[in-house]
Amino acid sequence: MRKKNKTLIIRQETDLPEQKDETKPESAETETADPAGGVSAEKENRFFQMKHLKSFLNYFLIYFAAIVYWELLLRVVVSGSLQAAKWWFLIFAVPQALPFAALSGWWKDRLSRIVSAVLMLVLSAFFIFQLIYFRISGSIFSLSMMGMGGDVMTNFGWAVLVTIRESVGWMLLFALPDLLLIAWIFLPKPQAPSYHGLFKPVALLLAVVLWFLGGQALRAGGTSDSSAYYAFTSAYADTDTSADKIGVFTTSLVEIKGMLLGTDAETEMANAMTNTADLSTLDMAFNSESEPEQVNHEIHTQEDSGPDYSPHINEDIQFDRLADFTDDSTVRDLCNYFGGLSGTNKNDYTGLLEGYNVIMICGESFSGMAISEELTPTLYRMSNEGIVLTHYYNSFKNTTTNGEFAFMTGLWPDVSRKANMGVTVGSFGQSVHNYFPYALGNLFSTMDVNSYGYHNYEGSYYGRRDTHANLGYTMKFMGSGMEFSSTWPSSDLEMFEQSVDDYINEDRFNVYYMTFSGHGPYTRSDNVITRRHYEEVPSTVDGRELTYTARCYLANNLEVEESMNYLLQRLEEAGKLENTLIVLTGDHYPYYLDDASARSLLGETPDPDFEYYRSSCIMWCAGLDEPIVTDVPCCNVDILPTVLNLLGVDYDSRLLPGTDIFSDSLHVAMLYNKNFITDRVKYNAATGEATWLMDTDGIDPKTLQEYTDSIYGVLKARYAASLSINDKDFYRYVWESLPDKDKPDDSMYATE
Repeated sequence: MRKKNKTLIIRQETDLPEQKDETKPESAETETADPAGGVSAEKENRFFQMKHLKSFLNYFLIYFAAIVYWELLLRVVVSGSLQAAKWWFLIFAVPQALPFAALSGWWKDRLSRIVSAVLMLVLSAFFIFQLIYFRISGSIFSLSMMGMGGDVMTNFGWAVLVTIRESVGWMLLFALPDLLLIAWIFLPKPQAPSYHGLFKPVALLLAVVLWFLGGQALRAGGTSDSSAYYAFTSAYADTDTSADKIGVFTTSLVEIKGMLLGTDAETEMANAMTNTADLSTLDMAFNSESEPEQVNHEIHTQEDSGPDYSPHINEDIQFDRLADFTDDSTVRDLCNYFGGLSGTNKNDYTGLLEGYNVIMICGESFSGMAISEELTPTLYRMSNEGIVLTHYYNSFKNTTTNGEFAFMTGLWPDVSRKANMGVTVGSFGQSVHNYFPYALGNLFSTMDVNSYGYHNYEGSYYGRRDTHANLGYTMKFMGSGMEFSSTWPSSDLEMFEQSVDDYINEDRFNVYYMTFSGHGPYTRSDNVITRRHYEEVPSTVDGRELTYTARCYLANNLEVEESMNYLLQRLEEAGKLENTLIVLTGDHYPYYLDDASARSLLGETPDPDFEYYRSSCIMWCAGLDEPIVTDVPCCNVDILPTVLNLLGVDYDSRLLPGTDIFSDSLHVAMLYNKNFITDRVKYNAATGEATWLMDTDGIDPKTLQEYTDSIYGVLKARYAASLSINDKDFYRYVWESLPDKDKPDDSMYATE
């Protein structure tokens, strides 16, 4: 009953005639229809929507400006200036800022301010992480390296702390947007309230649309492999090149997209492997008078008479039949690709070192800059005797496992954003159950020769305990067969002293070493090997004034010098020096060296696109009467086929992407980012620019373009084939088709 009365009263009250307020002007009355005397609901909605729009735009501009600021600041760290900045990243800064702006005002006012501060901290932390990673490794972080996160912090923790300590100034600059945002939203009066309505979903939808349109807009700059569009869309774009062209944040988002949604990598590989051009025919486009003067071709020119110059090919491998026996399209593509190749020929140096022992040494951060006639006379003598490669390039700027993989298997490692999407780091780790018939450990085992491997760090790092055993080596590591007086870095000399007795008295042996003493950072305060030898390095070496870091780098490599002295002495005492081939090269460029230090070691600033990678590969054997000097451009993947040829091993040259340096094929040194060098040209794949090393007057520009395009296509196919071999365990598939005596022995493989 009370409820009815109450309802009635309300109805009656609303039915009363409206009392006009004589004190208010006419205009005010028309604007206020709310019983409480405020503005109308319609006006209130419009008022607050405008206020919220302003707040949203403020947030958007802050995040947009911060992302642009961080990208440019990181560019200064990476390249030393803004002169080389690529501005395509601005296209994506808008869709990147929109979601952060939407999330910042999603909540109640106080919570929104906290959320916005946290989001800005997360963004700045991403760029600060890239700063530290670059200053440690010389590269932008790729998500394919995520699987190493725990190992890096456990083993590189001290190096990370050193880098952080040396980067405080940069870190404060990267943190500046955080401080400005916090001041804006909290002091002196809280700003940037939350907002409602359609801002949030519309901003998110707009971000997706603009991201897609941004990708299409890149087409304006072309779609070639040197374009920003290629860096944005291709699974084979490496992280450094991609970051340079479209920005660091965009590159990471593209890699996340690839991890979550997959890539079109197999299609790209299939398309690349349609190129089976023979490099030996490409020089025919030029007249003989255009031959560059600085290149010596004498050592690999073939004669029609004399020894066997037939191709290095296994006639038992019938790729056409193998293609018919598989349902896997990638395996079929590989069969068709290799079946279309002609291979390289045997030559005057085939079997020159037949029956020799082999010692392969992958030197941590070793390069030609570590060799000094005055300071490292043994390394200097070894680099100028034996087989001298005057135009050797180390293809990799960092990441030891990539250099090792190329050195030991003769295949290109996967350095693209595809790289197994962070599950297992590097091609080496992903190859642990694959068959590698031409890896020297496996190869020597077929000749009943023991193979020994050593590394003066833990076998679990990069999974070497499994990967190297899979290549046929009986391994010893720190804490597993060897003990060291220091742990990071440990002594190379102590490794050689604890290992030579294992094999020195055998009739024949094959040995692999992965050294460690050359690892940075190069400081006396943080590196025990640097402290051990620093006083032995004068401030001036070979007439060049050294920086502090350069002196430290040479100090670390004095440990390599002592190791070689010890090894040569033991070989000579055992009567094995004359019939042992020693191969020593670096895993990557010594990326802890700054430009000033590299300049002090070289006498000039190295060209970052090419000469930065110019290095040394020692192939030394005391049994040669005189040095064999070759000027052909070559790189990491060329080492294994050259050694196989020198040993007189029957191998199928079509199945290795590298080239025996003594063959009559055209020789090319390719870098990790697809830049390449021949005796005629240096080609920058990132820009599409060619620097000719010969007089091109009188040569049709179309011919020059066809030359670089053809070589680039061939190298791209070789790279794709290398990755596919590893992805599909292709060697096993091929070898299982051969006669029983050639089939792989499963007992050699690492097990789950």
